[in-house]
Amino acid sequence: DSQGVHSGNKKLIYFMKIAPVAVTASNVKQVLLHGEISHPPFRCLETLMSNLYEPGLLSRSDWAKASQDRVGDFLAATQEFGDSLRSVADQTHTVLLIQQPDASFDIDKVQLHRAHISLDLQAHCDDILASWIQIIDDIIAVGNHGYSRLENDDNGPRTDLIFWKSRLSQISSIHDQLKERNCRQVVAVANLCKTKASKLWRVAEQQLTDALLAAKDNCKNLMNFDRYFNALYSSDPKQIADSSTGFMSMVFTTMQFAKQYASPEQMAQFLKRTFRFIQVSLFKYLMSQPDANGYKPFWHQDSDTLIAKLHTAVSVIGSWRTDFHVLRDKLATAPSTKGMLSVEMD
Repeated sequence: DSQGVHSGNKKLIYFMKIAPVAVTASNVKQVLLHGEISHPPFRCLETLMSNLYEPGLLSRSDWAKASQDRVGDFLAATQEFGDSLRSVADQTHTVLLIQQPDASFDIDKVQLHRAHISLDLQAHCDDILASWIQIIDDIIAVGNHGYSRLENDDNGPRTDLIFWKSRLSQISSIHDQLKERNCRQVVAVANLCKTKASKLWRVAEQQLTDALLAAKDNCKNLMNFDRYFNALYSSDPKQIADSSTGFMSMVFTTMQFAKQYASPEQMAQFLKRTFRFIQVSLFKYLMSQPDANGYKPFWHQDSDTLIAKLHTAVSVIGSWRTDFHVLRDKLATAPSTKGMLSVEMD
């Protein structure tokens, strides 16, 4: 075989031929590529993408004869792939395992009659239910804090989608575990015996359900923006300008029908991150100039070309500002929206 992978519990070891020749003692270093990948593999790949490949590719200025459009598409796809890896890594990292009932109680076979439930089992179920309530309280609090941290994030609007995908994974994990029979039995025993924690459980369970529905709703609505994210992350001024009308139309639709993002405050923060990232993308466009030998950095560009690019960047900002003002006028007269957006595109 030209390649192979041998896995153990902790690492993957790979061997791969990079030339169609027989491997000998004299050419093994030139022909055979080998190494180790930490388990799980996707986390190792995410680390390499975030700390090695993405920084190296995004900072590269010499792309030979590749057109700017092609380079922009490639870099946007690279960032999107990196974001997907980070999302998966976050989701697996944030999965929580709730406390399970002690196997010695054999709770699946317990008959739900007070006469068959011991005081020890009552106390055990009450303690478990209390631990679940605490986990739910923590999820709600940490989620609210985590979202507020996005306000000063300069990595663009796609961070919203990554955040909500991670939150949905975490909440879904808890929700699915609670639907298992042994967990339902814990709740049934606590409710039957009217334990202290059972009196608080209904509120906590509803909070978890509400958080799950909100996360699903936000993921669904933010996925509608994904095609516009690709344009914003391309650093191509034409793609950025062409996406403004559709993006603002999607904002209007989202504010009419979404839950979380129907709030003017939440949408204002989302738009602020978008506007900041447009400026970052246009800055990348200004900082490089393609020619026959690759890309010239900002300080080596001729003044005429640089001035033309500055006019293009200003035009892109103007296009987005115009479409944003149209959006604000529509929101002011739409009966289904909840207020004006207190944000401006600087």
